[in-house]
Amino acid sequence: DKAGPQVQAEYNTLMSNAHQTITTSNGSLPCKRILFLPWQSSPATLKPSLSEFISTAITHAVKNQYKTIAFPSVGCGKLGFDPSIIAKYMIDETKRQLETINSKLDVSFILLPNQQNVYDEFVKYLNSNKTSPSNRTNNQMKISYA
Repeated sequence: DKAGPQVQAEYNTLMSNAHQTITTSNGSLPCKRILFLPWQSSPATLKPSLSEFISTAITHAVKNQYKTIAFPSVGCGKLGFDPSIIAKYMIDETKRQLETINSKLDVSFILLPNQQNVYDEFVKYLNSNKTSPSNRTNNQMKISYA
């Protein structure tokens, strides 16, 4: 909704297959492109689905030589997943992907202002990882939240 009707129209035109990656213009958002990726919202497949979601997005960003990428807190709104689980899965997979790519990529997590509990869980999990040895070994890794 926030991206505007232009992005909605592009999405509707491109959305012939629910299992494909779709890239649209930025619409009214402060970014260059919007990437729509399929993922399964079943609790049984949550972790592997989020891993594939993050992996596909980061691979797309690196392939297209993007310098930054931003992720929403997938599943924490209408689907009602536990924000602490989503934060853990998304941050862990993001770190894993950043450790394997051979380029610099800044990653942000976009958290809605009306979801303070989601923000709190992402901050808590990010802060708990600051002392992790794996976080100190890669000086190209930058993960932030907004």
